[in-house]
Amino acid sequence: MAEEYDLPSPTTVANWTVIYRRDGEDGLRPKRRGRPPTDRGDSPSKSELETLRAENERLRAEVAYLGKLRALRSQERRAKVRAVDDLKAHYPLPLLLQIADLPRSTFYDHRNRLRHEDRHAELKEAIRETFEDAKGAYGHRRILAVLRRQGRRVSKKTVLTLMRTLGLQCLVRRRKRYNSFRGEVGEVRFTPDGGHRDSGTHRSAGRMSSCPASAGRLRPSTRSRPPAG
Repeated sequence: MAEEYDLPSPTTVANWTVIYRRDGEDGLRPKRRGRPPTDRGDSPSKSELETLRAENERLRAEVAYLGKLRALRSQERRAKVRAVDDLKAHYPLPLLLQIADLPRSTFYDHRNRLRHEDRHAELKEAIRETFEDAKGAYGHRRILAVLRRQGRRVSKKTVLTLMRTLGLQCLVRRRKRYNSFRGEVGEVRFTPDGGHRDSGTHRSAGRMSSCPASAGRLRPSTRSRPPAG
């Protein structure tokens, strides 16, 4: 049979016979190679995948936001704005604003305030370190001198304002130097009439309310005398 059908080997017919007896006609049919085809009826559609991805991104953004908010240890609006500002480089801003329950105008308003306040953040830290190194003995003038020696261009008014903002006050009061100068002494002139002062009396008698005595101050009686008969 192998020679009749031009088969490469006589054992091929023997193998087919064994397979047919074991599996029947299905065993002799050619099998597909490669991965079995997947059932496309159970695969999610494109819209479902987009919905799942959006939900996944929302959950990740929510977890990151809560973690950032917990790190700041504050539930105030300023902390929310700071957390959203830090995360907006990784997640969409509208999504973060929705999670934080922040209006867009409120977010930008508070962000501008925070950036304006943090403009002197590095200078504040330098002032605080200088004040602590001096153990509270330096006022704004000495701290200004130290900062300028470090190469910082800052005014005295700025240092004084930032120290008041940080609540830093010099604990050592400036000692006042002794000065024996009592002022200019002019020429003293004496006049015969005592400087045109009128020290004379115009009444023959005056009303006396009290007079000092060893027992205290004596006051005249206010009882009226009986009329003379």
